Amino acid sequence: MTSHIHNHPKGRKHGRKMRPARLHALNSQNDKYAVTISNNTPRNLPPQKPLALEIGFGNGEHLLNLAALNPDTGFIGAEIYINGIARCLHRLADDPLPNIRIFNGDCRLLLAALPDQSLAAVYILFPDPWPKTRHHKRRLVQPDFLDLLAARMRPDAALHFASDDIGYQAHTLAFVLAHPAFAWPAAAAPHPAAVWSAAPPPSRYRRKARKTGKSAPHFKFTRRLRSS
Repeated sequence: MTSHIHNHPKGRKHGRKMRPARLHALNSQNDKYAVTISNNTPRNLPPQKPLALEIGFGNGEHLLNLAALNPDTGFIGAEIYINGIARCLHRLADDPLPNIRIFNGDCRLLLAALPDQSLAAVYILFPDPWPKTRHHKRRLVQPDFLDLLAARMRPDAALHFASDDIGYQAHTLAFVLAHPAFAWPAAAAPHPAAVWSAAPPPSRYRRKARKTGKSAPHFKFTRRLRSS
């Protein structure tokens, strides 16, 4: 049952008036790439397996790079910001990628509809940190969200998280490490701060963090083979 999940996530859904080319891409490409949910079943998923999910892909730089580098993997991007979706579809109109699909809505609705153990990787990169204490409950990473995520991830699947907000970094570490379904392999290394050696594909959020001198570590957690 998913009746408690509503398609009204907190955050900005619209921006400035779109440029005509992006509006045209949104209107002409949406049916090709959009994932919809009918009778709690996702429609138009990418045919490639395994599947990976990026939650909150912004303008799609990271998502598009990953999909281009991994043509045999299916990628789903979940995003509520329609202007970002339009920018992503504009790029896809020029350079189509058959292994990408886009879900415009609350990622929890999509996760609730996906089959168990269907995801090989999940990316949550630079989510809204909701820095005020009274807004911490709005942060995406919460125990009930991790329960849902764990059910949809395959054993040994990777959960990638990045943030330039120190408070959200600590928040995520606390909740993920307290969850029985997830492990942090880097915690057992001699230098746990070296969370992931491979450089992720660029995004405007990571470039912004570097420009302002903020630390933006990339955490890689794994879905345990068996919850303890």
